[in-house]
Amino acid sequence: MDTKTWLTLGFTFIVGVFSGAYLYVTVFAPQYNDDGFEDPSEIALRIQGQTYGGCQRTGSCPQFELENNRRYTYTKQAQRLDGEDEVMTGKMDRERFAQLADLLMETNFSALAQETQRSCDSYVDGVDYRYNVILEGEQFELDTCGTAFYNSTLERALRPLWGQFATTTSDLPYILERGMTGAAQDALDNLFQYDEKRDARK
Repeated sequence: MDTKTWLTLGFTFIVGVFSGAYLYVTVFAPQYNDDGFEDPSEIALRIQGQTYGGCQRTGSCPQFELENNRRYTYTKQAQRLDGEDEVMTGKMDRERFAQLADLLMETNFSALAQETQRSCDSYVDGVDYRYNVILEGEQFELDTCGTAFYNSTLERALRPLWGQFATTTSDLPYILERGMTGAAQDALDNLFQYDEKRDARK
């Protein structure tokens, strides 16, 4: 075997070791240690959003969950009984997440829970939004129907998330997205291309 083949095999082995360690720490170990009970008081930040109203006629009301690590899961229920739910996953932009977290810390949730006389959109086949927010271990229920939460600063900040989460891009580590062999091949190709360009300049 030539030098490039040996380097490919060696690099693949090293990447495999690191990939295995990464998967163990981030996936298998947490699942193994999970006792099935999650104490809300131990959750720093989580936002669960759910739509209801006219969308319930077709059974396709979207919902999402945003975790403290900025990762989100957006689910749109299938309209047919034999269909599959559409699930989008991704990671929220760091700056936008920080702005949202700061806004939550400044929010007076008691004031937003006050009832109002405004007619709800869900009463006329429109859509209303319900949120369950866990912040520093405390839970808060927010609803755009019949409360001061509607059109508040926080509600306007949460509203764009539905459109943002409805699309996703891959956020996997490069070696997992490209594959170990592919990552090794790309690295070696770049290395040899660099050597060829360097030799050509001599």
